[in-house]
Amino acid sequence: MSKFADFLRTIFWALLLLYTVPALVRNIRAVYANLLEQKTKIGVVTIKETPNDPSLYTKQCKQLFEDPEIKALVLSINCANWPTSSAQALFDEVVALKKIHIKPVVAWTNTTCTASGYYIACAADHIITTPSALVGVIKATIPTTLPKQTLDAVNYQEIIANLYEQYTHTVTEQRPQLAGTSESAWAHGKLFTGQQALTVGLIDEVGSMQAVEAYIKHKAQIEGAVEWVVPPCSPLLFDWLGLSEFTPGATSCSYAAGCSAGATD
Repeated sequence: MSKFADFLRTIFWALLLLYTVPALVRNIRAVYANLLEQKTKIGVVTIKETPNDPSLYTKQCKQLFEDPEIKALVLSINCANWPTSSAQALFDEVVALKKIHIKPVVAWTNTTCTASGYYIACAADHIITTPSALVGVIKATIPTTLPKQTLDAVNYQEIIANLYEQYTHTVTEQRPQLAGTSESAWAHGKLFTGQQALTVGLIDEVGSMQAVEAYIKHKAQIEGAVEWVVPPCSPLLFDWLGLSEFTPGATSCSYAAGCSAGATD
């Protein structure tokens, strides 16, 4: 009887192994394949409503542009109310870095890319939004913290008009397809959905992060998987930068180690 029981136990363990081992081997193979697979690194800078200090984002962009392993950048934009001067400062910095380090830059939003946000987006080579994202509202914005005597200046409206003129000039310079169109069709503070913005020429494509990835792979001649890399020393790394917005799959935080939350230096 004991031999028969041993035989049954042997059969049981053999069947169990036959059932579990293939799945275990597949899982091990998948884990090691993922670790060994060469991934191309793409930098991601998320630009939000706060803080509206361009120096933070300038540092992030500079570090990613200067890293030879980063082959392209994504500017994820979700903001509208920066002062025009702050948006212009970040725009100028990205444009200058692009001239030094030749890398594709894509602006992307699935939420809001209006006013100052759109100004920043104009620094990119390609603008992609979801069809229902809000785009446009091209207008001049000044800091709300200015002293009253400044806001009461007799030439205040002239200042606003000049800021607006600078903004529209930047748009037509960066988006030559708008040069021959009527400014009233796409400027003057008009708000558009992504689908409408594509029609008037304010953006280049409607789509998801998959479209962003496809464009970058085409422009940078990338084959295989990509690794989304967040900037170093990003305050409140996941929540503040909204990293989850950029993860169609697993996302790497290659530069996160050693950075203290809230650091901007």
